[in-house]
Amino acid sequence: MKFFPSLCSLTCIALAGTHLQGQVVINELRIDQSSTDDDEFFELAGPANASLDNLTYLVIGDGSGNSGTIENVTPLTGQTLPASGFFVAAESTFTLGTADYVTSLNFENSDNVTHLLVEGFTGSDGQDLDTDDDGVLDVTPWTSIASSLGLLEDPSGEKLYGDTFLGPDGSFVPGAAQRNADGGYSIIGFGDFASHTPGAANNAATSTSYSENPTTGGSSGPEGVTIMQIQGSGYTSPYVGQSVQTTGVVTLVADDHFWIQDPDGDGDDATSDGLYVYRGLSTNSAVEVGDLVEVVANITEYYDLTETEQPDTVTVLSKDHDLPEPVLLNDRENLDMAAESAYRESLEGMRVSVPLGYVVGPTNNYGEFVVITRADMRLGSGYNPYHRAMMVRSLGGDSVDYNPERIMIDDAARTTANLKPGDLVRGVVGVMDYTFSDYKVVYDEMTYLARPIPSTPVSRRSSNSGAWNYKIGTFNVENLFDLVDNPDKDDEGSTPTADELETKLSKLTLALIEELELPDVLTIEETENTEILQVLADRVNAIADTDYVAISGGSSDGRGIECAILYNDHTVDLIDAFLITESLVPGTEAAFGPASASPGREPYVGIFQLGSEEVTVIANHFKSKGGDGALWGTGEPFVRETEQQRKLQAQVVRDYVNQLLAENADANIVVGGDLNDFYFDEPGEGQNPVSIVVDGTTGDTALTNLIEQVPEYDRYTYMYVGNAQVLDHLIVSPALLDNLRGQDILHVNAAWPANLEADASTPLRSSDHDPIEARFHF
Repeated sequence: MKFFPSLCSLTCIALAGTHLQGQVVINELRIDQSSTDDDEFFELAGPANASLDNLTYLVIGDGSGNSGTIENVTPLTGQTLPASGFFVAAESTFTLGTADYVTSLNFENSDNVTHLLVEGFTGSDGQDLDTDDDGVLDVTPWTSIASSLGLLEDPSGEKLYGDTFLGPDGSFVPGAAQRNADGGYSIIGFGDFASHTPGAANNAATSTSYSENPTTGGSSGPEGVTIMQIQGSGYTSPYVGQSVQTTGVVTLVADDHFWIQDPDGDGDDATSDGLYVYRGLSTNSAVEVGDLVEVVANITEYYDLTETEQPDTVTVLSKDHDLPEPVLLNDRENLDMAAESAYRESLEGMRVSVPLGYVVGPTNNYGEFVVITRADMRLGSGYNPYHRAMMVRSLGGDSVDYNPERIMIDDAARTTANLKPGDLVRGVVGVMDYTFSDYKVVYDEMTYLARPIPSTPVSRRSSNSGAWNYKIGTFNVENLFDLVDNPDKDDEGSTPTADELETKLSKLTLALIEELELPDVLTIEETENTEILQVLADRVNAIADTDYVAISGGSSDGRGIECAILYNDHTVDLIDAFLITESLVPGTEAAFGPASASPGREPYVGIFQLGSEEVTVIANHFKSKGGDGALWGTGEPFVRETEQQRKLQAQVVRDYVNQLLAENADANIVVGGDLNDFYFDEPGEGQNPVSIVVDGTTGDTALTNLIEQVPEYDRYTYMYVGNAQVLDHLIVSPALLDNLRGQDILHVNAAWPANLEADASTPLRSSDHDPIEARFHF
């Protein structure tokens, strides 16, 4: 909802004057931004088509060091409020809208400043109006003040004037501000250009301005606010950067923080009654569940979580209070991410409960797992009863079901429960938190029923359409690094200990033998170099009497991870192997090279003889989705910033495929690997990267993605925050499709809890990706 600004009169520091005083007001402004201040502006609001004759916009600051010095004079005679009632004055570089008046502003933005709209101005730029710097204007060269706003950086700094004050924003003067329906003002964040509405009504916000002058002994900010006022009705607190005093009952305590909740609330479903209090290692914040506490602290948005900074004081007022009843989470929204996000934001910091939860996402390395309620195990949703998982799926066109009914459970305040899809939790009671772009319930109470880990192998294969004699697959082995911390690579955080590497090699050896059953050719993603991959190959060879050979060609990736190929020299012959380079396919450098957005993982090509047929295998590892915007929790549209590079990378691979098919229309080609994208379009994506490889453009020979030959219930290779999804692909040319006898995704990793990564006795969770295999007859 938007509001037209209130036109109530102001109490001014000069006598009330003409008819415009209190009718035309300062409505919105920006005085600072990163780099050059191209978007400085001020906006006035008032009656439509009203004349601005005899009005002047002033900025009072410190001039050459004295408080009360006029720093900017903008005469408005000759200007008129548009029919909208909003008048915008800005620099010629303004990009946030269309200015009604282009002028030079050059606003001060490094200390306390007062913005005034006055009538009958007779003074001059540079004039000192407070000659003794006591905060009282000694000279008032105007007949009246129509509107004023003092912007505070430091109460001990230059004096402010007027009757309305705002700030600071953290330790800075507010970079921007807006007027609200109640006649007060609120801060617009330094980098928040989206909240500006120049030339139109302001967005709804809660006012945080105040009337006591902070530079003359008055308060520097609001005190005695409720938790609900702090939270506000949106995603960002209206009190960011403000020091507040509030009270609440402690509901849960963790290592460096605790949560408080107003015991009564305000009855408004849009405002949360709970608050995250960061205490660090402060000894003045020792509290227990049930304490009624008073907290004095600054409010901040820490990665979109409304919380306090380390408090100035935490005072226990009384003890042993009953905790507020938790809000029941049941039968959640199953399609609309925005609606569910808004609902969970309204519960941020509050006690919630999940009486009965069915695990759909395994426990990760941070002690988090994902459940849905029984009510959400419905036919027609993303729930897959065969795998007891939530499937990211296309809804047609570019609509996607991202499964908003998922509920993440976090162990931040208790012990870890190592669970997997199909396990059951009961009586979950905790607090709604928001970290790492996800809402999660930090549990205080919970019981669970975990099924035993099955014996291996667990991979299942579908029936074949005929006899086969060769297997080709793809497998992201997740950070297979050697023990050397290479100073030329950013691999310090990926270099394992000797014990960790031994466990990794043991698990992958078991996986290749027991679960993948010794494929003839396997594209490998996420290995550091040929040497460590050959160590793995030799272990398999010693047990299985194979002759696996590792090949790779390097990478410009910062960590050094490469695309590689393992092949069994007993069953296939290597003809040639090489990286795709700029000389082979123009555009490779822009898509993969050192100057690209995310360098590295250039495609690696192996040409093999399989029986009587020559087969070209292309190993790929496209740019990760890591770095894309949050699916929920910000109130902003989901932005996939990484997909443009994947599209460039996909085009390089498709161009190489086109070269091969131009030379031989019957070429046997396999494009395999972790393409880090779905096989269907996402909102606003256009042609997705996988489709660029598979379908190309008009006139290109279509390939076949074997993922789409797998039954829908079995289509996932990766699980992220409880969403089962396909990131890995095997794509084949028409000639090779004629020789296909079967294909499967081998579910040996993605759905299993992360604690199994340390268990060398099982192949389960040898990686975080599931491998794919295809079976052929030549």
